[in-house]
This record gives sequence, C-alpha cells and structure tokens, in this order.
Amino acid sequence: MPCVEGAPDCLASGWTANEFFAKLAVWSLGALVYTYASSKVLPRTDFNGSPKYNWLSCLPIQLVGFPLVFYLAVASFEGSFVAWLSAPWAELSGPPERCYLMLIYAYMFKDLGLYLLGARMDTMYWAHHLGCWVIILQFFWNESPGIFICGATAMEFGGASQTLHLLSPESATWDWVHV
Repeated sequence: MPCVEGAPDCLASGWTANEFFAKLAVWSLGALVYTYASSKVLPRTDFNGSPKYNWLSCLPIQLVGFPLVFYLAVASFEGSFVAWLSAPWAELSGPPERCYLMLIYAYMFKDLGLYLLGARMDTMYWAHHLGCWVIILQFFWNESPGIFICGATAMEFGGASQTLHLLSPESATWDWVHV
C-alpha cells in the first residue's frame, strides 16, 4: 500500500512502516550474503581485529557504491547542490536517497555476518556500528537526508583511505592519501 502523506504509518521518506521494514529485511539479507561471498573469495587472515576479507569487501562500497549513489541523488535534484543538502524529503526525488540510506545501513549490517562465520570484530567497532544505525535509520523518519549522505560519503572515503594505508603501510602514496 503506498504511503499517503499524513497517514500515521507514513515515514518522511515516503515509505510506509511496512515497506520500510520489508526493505530493511531484504537489504539485511543481501548484506549477509555479500559477507558470506566475500569470506569465500577473499583472504580470511586476521587483520586489525577482524578477517581481512571484511576490510577488503568494504572498499568497493566505499569507493564506488557510496559515491555513485550520492551522485545520482544530487543529479536527480532540480535545484543546486547546496539546496539539496537541506532539502526535505518532499522536494527530493526519493529513490536515490532511500537507496543510499539502505546501502549504508546494509554496509554496516554485513559485519553481523562475521559472527555467523565464526569471526569477530573489536568492541569499539560494534559501538560505532550501533551509533551509526541510530543515525542512519532516523533519517527515514526525519527531514533533510542530503547533509548526512554528503557527510557519510566523505567519511567513508576517509575510511577507505585508512584501509588502503593499513593494507600497505610502506606505501608513501597511501600514507599521503590517508593524511
């Protein structure tokens, strides 16, 4: 059933609560499948408190997925970039912004797959994940996801540069990019 503005189960993002939870389940399952597949084709050695495949599987999402969906969200907006940053859901195209929020949620959810595969992750990373989930998911109910999408993309680029630096600490290039 489509979301009717003002209905009690209508989220600011344009989905009903049922649609939101159904999509959350699908994206969560996809994230777990991605983690499982990564564990089968990438190195399983320990790396900074979690399997190396977990770090490597982040890079395509950080360097391609997030920037691509960020670009699509901005490109689908009929105003300026600055206006998009603070635009409410009613003024946004919607699908790219919802896709981005689901992608970043699933990107963090994929790490739950580590426990299903018998691996672990440091406690501070879990605290970080829980805080991020609260922030990410609240944007489905609240206005103006653009500023979050922009900031999250920049931070994940930083996370990717840290991963590349940690993978190749002797590389002057990755050291420079990381700083």
